[in-house]
Amino acid sequence: MKKVVLITLILGIMASGVWWQYHRSHRPQLANVVDYESDLTEQLLNGIFQELDQGEPLVYFVAFGQTPTDPHDTFLERFTNHVPPVLKFSSCVTPPNGMVIDARDGRLGVIVQIISIKPCSGGEFDVLVAFSNQPSKHDRFIYHLVNKDGGWQVLGRKSA
Repeated sequence: MKKVVLITLILGIMASGVWWQYHRSHRPQLANVVDYESDLTEQLLNGIFQELDQGEPLVYFVAFGQTPTDPHDTFLERFTNHVPPVLKFSSCVTPPNGMVIDARDGRLGVIVQIISIKPCSGGEFDVLVAFSNQPSKHDRFIYHLVNKDGGWQVLGRKSA
């Protein structure tokens, strides 16, 4: 009887170890936010916020990467005086009804997720952006940017 319990315990521990290793290695990778925190991203976000201001969200939540990752506080300081406020992604909750809500005070908002920044020829970049306020499968856009006269200019936007 003791052997059966001991063998069962050992097998259980081994199975738990295998499960843990599998799930630990298959966790989504968080973005290296330093790759996103640039003047290009700041100017693109400011342009996006101007577009979205017409819908009057009460707060913007910024995320970077395929797996939404918070920007550093120092990057968000660039938007300190922006109205509506710009907060990190982890400041919001997303209940099953699809709304995006500020976890602190219940304001409705929009998640703006900069998924990837890809260089093109001639110093131009394509930036893939997702918006929480758009219908599924129609929520991603590619912004084409170029550095012109010391600032970043959006040359165009298309559905991804």
